[in-house]
Amino acid sequence: MPAYERQRNHPEITWGIILIAVGAAWLLNNIGVLPLQNFWSYWPLLIVLYGIIRLFQSDTWEQRGHAFWIVFVGAWLYISIQEIWGLGFRQSWPLLLVAWGISVLWRTFVTQQRMKSEKE
Repeated sequence: MPAYERQRNHPEITWGIILIAVGAAWLLNNIGVLPLQNFWSYWPLLIVLYGIIRLFQSDTWEQRGHAFWIVFVGAWLYISIQEIWGLGFRQSWPLLLVAWGISVLWRTFVTQQRMKSEKE
């Protein structure tokens, strides 16, 4: 495996970049250079961004399913915090059950496909 592909599959690199960006932004906020009063309203978008990065790094359908789950949770948090479409946490938590059910079905189909392809 080439070196660039080995590096591509390390989520630690992504987390490191995210931590550096968040820490630098917070530091700039604390010293008055970058006002981030509303940062807490937007932090779930970092989870969405992480999920999208993981989606592009995924090689298998299982990894893609996991990445979609991360994107969904981040989007759900953002929608609930911002109360988009009138959906706060109290109204939108059943979406987690629906997404969890989809995740279970996804894993089942992916596992069946993998087992089918291993038999062939």
